[in-house]
Amino acid sequence: MEYFWLIRTIKDMRPDIIHTLAIEPSGFLFHRLREQVAGYYGKWMLTARGRELTLKGYLPEEKVKEVLSFCDMAIVDSRHSKEIAERYCRSVMQFPGTGGIDIPEQIVEKRERMILFPKAHEFWGSKSLPVLEALALCWQEIKPCTIHMAAVDRETRESVGRLPEDMRFSIVMHDRMPREELFDLMTRTRVLLAPSLSDGIPNVLYEAMAYGALPVVSPLETIREVAEDGKNCLFARNLYPEEIAKVVVRAMNDDELFVHIQRNNREKVMAVADRKEIAKEINRLYEEMPDV
Repeated sequence: MEYFWLIRTIKDMRPDIIHTLAIEPSGFLFHRLREQVAGYYGKWMLTARGRELTLKGYLPEEKVKEVLSFCDMAIVDSRHSKEIAERYCRSVMQFPGTGGIDIPEQIVEKRERMILFPKAHEFWGSKSLPVLEALALCWQEIKPCTIHMAAVDRETRESVGRLPEDMRFSIVMHDRMPREELFDLMTRTRVLLAPSLSDGIPNVLYEAMAYGALPVVSPLETIREVAEDGKNCLFARNLYPEEIAKVVVRAMNDDELFVHIQRNNREKVMAVADRKEIAKEINRLYEEMPDV
């Protein structure tokens, strides 16, 4: 029997709460098994990623509706996703992805001339090649600087190989990095470059706020809920190289703007994404879930 081990584990443990992380794949999987373990668990809590609840994204809309209608509580990361989830789920809560951020006590205000591009790959939700073109367009105005690219795929690596020689030598490419290494780069980098097409409220936005990097992100509806252009970030659309290039030049060269955004974000992230405070609320929900 498929997933016999999981069914057996649930029946042996009889958990009060089953918490699935993301609709795809874990939410879909548990939904398929739900009837086979009925009576062996208390409540089902589901955390959805931001891009999963656009209802025009990469998940089948009818399947998303079905999963949400059977879970006892859904956790989402934006007001936009919450409004969608509330159509189908009896109880919905909103928290930042990954449960918030461990905010450092202090940040380094003076930064290296460094850009961090953490999603340097071609994916339906974000495209790396327009970002590379943007960096090539503005290279003469931002050099010297070091560009760190993480989660680099083959297509992006090949495209980097076609860039001008002096620019190539300033690019450091990484595979998927441990979070500690990524956070270390954020404590030193000046600009966090993460324009996307559909990403809810990306975790890297909160992380950049907490660690003092200036976020360059797309003006998505969900991101506008927590960030204002020129106050908490700079906006640039993912598929528009000239737009990205213009914003990167400003972010790298306007010291007054950088300090202004860095200080604003320190207050912002403490107010909306402090893991210590969010953990208290999540623990309260776990304690109350069996009585929902």
